[in-house]
Amino acid sequence: MAELTNLEKVRKLPWQLAGNAFNTVFFYTTVSGSIFVLFLNELGIGKSKIGFLLSLLPFCGLTAIFTARWVAHVGLKRIFLLFYGIRKLCIACLLFTPLILGKFGNNAAFLWVASCIFCFSICRAIAETAVYPWMQECIPDNIRGKFSSYTNILAQLCAIIAIAISGFIIGHFSGLNKFMYIISGGVLCGLLSLWCFFFVPGGGPVPDSNPDDSQFKEIFVSLQDLNFCKFIIGLGCILISYSALISFMPLYMKDKIGLSSGHVVWLDIGTYLGILVSCFFWGWCSDRFGSKPVMLLGAFLMLPIPLFCFLFPRDLSVSAASQLAIIISFLLGISSTAWNIGMMRYLFVDAVPPQKKTSYMAIFYASAGLFGGIAPLAAGALLDATEKIHAKFWFFTMDQYTPFFLFITLIFFIGIFFISKTRSGGALPMKRFMGIFTQGNPLAAVGGLIRYHYMPEEKNRVSITKKLGNANNPLSSRELIEALTDPSFDVRYEAIIAIANSKSAPEFEEALIQILNKEEPDLSFNAAWALGCTGGEAAIQALRHTLHSRYPSLRAKSARSLASLGDKKSIPLFIEYFLKEKSPGLKIAYAQSLGKLKCDKIIHEMLNFLAALKDPVIQSEMALALSRIVDKEENFISIWRKFQTEYDISALKMMESLKRQTKNTCYKNPDLRKIAEDACIAFSKEDNTLAIQLLGKFCGCLADSNSPLCALLKECQKRLNEFKTTRIEYIVLAFQCAEKKLDLIQANSLQDKKTTTPAPDIQ
Repeated sequence: MAELTNLEKVRKLPWQLAGNAFNTVFFYTTVSGSIFVLFLNELGIGKSKIGFLLSLLPFCGLTAIFTARWVAHVGLKRIFLLFYGIRKLCIACLLFTPLILGKFGNNAAFLWVASCIFCFSICRAIAETAVYPWMQECIPDNIRGKFSSYTNILAQLCAIIAIAISGFIIGHFSGLNKFMYIISGGVLCGLLSLWCFFFVPGGGPVPDSNPDDSQFKEIFVSLQDLNFCKFIIGLGCILISYSALISFMPLYMKDKIGLSSGHVVWLDIGTYLGILVSCFFWGWCSDRFGSKPVMLLGAFLMLPIPLFCFLFPRDLSVSAASQLAIIISFLLGISSTAWNIGMMRYLFVDAVPPQKKTSYMAIFYASAGLFGGIAPLAAGALLDATEKIHAKFWFFTMDQYTPFFLFITLIFFIGIFFISKTRSGGALPMKRFMGIFTQGNPLAAVGGLIRYHYMPEEKNRVSITKKLGNANNPLSSRELIEALTDPSFDVRYEAIIAIANSKSAPEFEEALIQILNKEEPDLSFNAAWALGCTGGEAAIQALRHTLHSRYPSLRAKSARSLASLGDKKSIPLFIEYFLKEKSPGLKIAYAQSLGKLKCDKIIHEMLNFLAALKDPVIQSEMALALSRIVDKEENFISIWRKFQTEYDISALKMMESLKRQTKNTCYKNPDLRKIAEDACIAFSKEDNTLAIQLLGKFCGCLADSNSPLCALLKECQKRLNEFKTTRIEYIVLAFQCAEKKLDLIQANSLQDKKTTTPAPDIQ
């Protein structure tokens, strides 16, 4: 049979949406949720027996191991529709429960309900053994998360309406009849769901790739997939905790918190509202950032729910308790939706190879059944076994539910551990995914994304791109990368600036490298600058390549960016290009790069280049490059800024500071302090010519070796005598280098004293 095209799949998705919506109503009004638990409680069935009945549904999923190959051979769609229809009839048989109860008593009613649920569970297990590989076939992977969110939105809207009506019925009718009305409506919705699935494509017989191998051999081979095993174990632990929690939370709220049956049913609306408001976001996130981080975050968010239940105040009014319980249910809806959407997408896209979907899906469904069955069975037995626990510690109430909540929390932790060890499948790392909620301005990013897709004018695109960059949030990364290919030059230009202002990300680096390699002069120049702000090893390799570009501005910017990234391996190239380059603009770029990397190999050539420069701005930049070799950049900038505002006062204060520092160095050069005093007097009298001459002499006295610092001091003495006050950068360098030299002399003097001082005698 020909493989379905994505177009054929998409055209039939509305039928699947409708079928899932009606099935959700059927499921939650018959055998799942608070309604079914309250129905069993109304029959007078104990918690252990309730746990047993709830475990029948998942336990029957173990049949998938035995039926998977047969289901695939007969046809996925055919088997699904057949057994999906039969299970509706099984649930319809529950309508006879009041008659059985009235004629034969409680035990007979329990056996009747158990028989109906068992038959329903068998049919459900066979049908769902078919539906999972069928759904993998008929939903495109690239929209699977989004489709899951649409399915949840529609299904939960229908479920909210159904639960609201059910809560009204339970609150206004008495006896078992109120549940019969609800079950009748659920069966009708189930039949409508069956009709919708007739129109979903695909699901034909699956050819057996290994007809000579037994089904159990295929399953054994599937279990050798270590990543799949980790996924199944983690899934099982989360499923045990979640199933136990939702199975007995209605009874906890009714028996311990004091809510009525009607209020307990309406709590499900809080859960469905949580699903409704969050499912589109989680589906969008799973398609955009990958399944694993969404799945993990959902599990983390479910973790504190048992603690909230344990800490639930017992002395609240019914109104206040209902409101608080709805909040907990709402949080449960949000967290469980994240888990379910992420988990299902991971299953279909990352965990199960399409060519082995039958055996893998059989293991998945059987495992889910096993763990899902253990949960209510074990939880019911635990609650009955701890029924006599009653204690009060401070404001904590200890009862039969305390060990229950502790058990759930522990299993949650184990599940999260195993899920965290699964293969990421190219998904965003969890730490970066959490940056969506904590980094930058998430609300601004969301607003920018909405405007980005609905405001196509160029002016708006430029403005929105700028705002997306200012938001500095991972939500906007894809749009910023997309903006790099916008038809408008201004948008592409703004996107590069926005990326440079955003937190570094591998996808940004790759996109900027592509712009850099195109050598479109304006954009490549800015891409080189942006890579210097955010790049890594790949950016260094690309920038080294553009050092040979035919565009001088790109060569200069690439050199500066490489220095910003600390690429010391490029130093020989910078030296070579500085020595042979004739353009002052390019030479200053290479000089700045050498300065940032603190390379002093050609410091004399750099000093000669500084002396020959004519432009004051370039002179200052070259002086900054030289200062970086011997000292911190901030010291040069601090002195330079002071000279821009109050030259006379600042020069006098710095000279007086140098004079004070000479106290610890006079033993080496007695004339040094005298020169400093004379310079201070000259600066105070605003005799700048004499003051600068004395400052140069002061620097010359400090130049007592051939170190780079002393080379700068000697150069300052020479150029101050030559240029006097006309070259401000030499004055700045003189003060900075003199201060640095005196600091070094003082540090060496203190070190000498420490090494020559004898240790005290110990009596």
